[in-house]
Amino acid sequence: MKISVLLLGFGNVGREFCSLLERKGDKIFSEYGCTIQIKGISTQRRGNLYSEEGLHMPSVFRAEEETGRIDCLRSNGLYISPTLEDLLNNGDYHILVDTTFSSLETGEPARTYMEKALSRGKSVVTCNKSPVFLWYHSLSSLARERGAKFLFEGTVMCGTPLFSLFRHGLPATEVLSFEGVLNGTCNYILELMRQGSTLDDALLDAQRRGYAEPDPSVDIDGWDSAYKAMIVAQAIMGAPRLTKDMIEVRGIREVTPEMLNMTRIKGGVVRLLSKIERKQNSFKIEVAPTALPANHPLVTLYGVTNGAVLCTDTMGEICIEGAGAGSRFAAFALLQDVLSIANSMRR
Repeated sequence: MKISVLLLGFGNVGREFCSLLERKGDKIFSEYGCTIQIKGISTQRRGNLYSEEGLHMPSVFRAEEETGRIDCLRSNGLYISPTLEDLLNNGDYHILVDTTFSSLETGEPARTYMEKALSRGKSVVTCNKSPVFLWYHSLSSLARERGAKFLFEGTVMCGTPLFSLFRHGLPATEVLSFEGVLNGTCNYILELMRQGSTLDDALLDAQRRGYAEPDPSVDIDGWDSAYKAMIVAQAIMGAPRLTKDMIEVRGIREVTPEMLNMTRIKGGVVRLLSKIERKQNSFKIEVAPTALPANHPLVTLYGVTNGAVLCTDTMGEICIEGAGAGSRFAAFALLQDVLSIANSMRR
């Protein structure tokens, strides 16, 4: 069986995803009995490319490296260079894989792309947070109506399997509360501050290493963690549609050396903690720097590692941790979701 993909975005994550498919092709076929092929790629500045027979990815990589574009390959007569609108509305593919960035206020343009694909019965996989935390319920409902899947493992904890753990490993389970360290940038900065760095110096170090954006405010002011908590609350805990004004958010700018020292003396650490509590039909979501005691399971997270503690009605407390940042891990999250869809298509 061949599973065809339309890929939106060919940046670090998109390229890594394609490379991962190339490297893991034989293992995917032996374990899942299918071949995953990229039929089309759409980029913002490097052109679009599509082939009914599937793209030869080594050629695409080479063309992009030599010319800075991918649509130069259309000259060989095998590939065409359609508009994104044509690809979404008329392309023959099974899964839309979205690696783009969208507005944190509206979720656009990815929300529209996803709706077009889902309306045609095409499944959607994304690592793009904003359309998920803003429009989870409407996109999931549209997917169900059209017999498609809407999966987003890479939006929270990067490639660490949080949502797939809940879907496949915790059947008939309710998550009663959630605590998570969901932003690797803040975790790295707080660790350096614990060792004596100032916030400014730690932030500069994180930017040099590629852990922080040139404008780090979404991270250090706590909103990245809040957006991820909104996804968890809606997708795992059954919360209704949430808006930003429902969340209590404090970032790490308020963390002082005194707070860090006092916590260290007691054997604990300060983490930017995302907390979700469910009480009957109401939800309380809070993001804030929190002094964790030495016996807390999230104390041992270092660097850009993420972690979460789920309190469930079937298994009690479950703790997971793993990589929280990096294009390689985000690409693996996309592959997890694509293979989950491929597996469902075989049934």
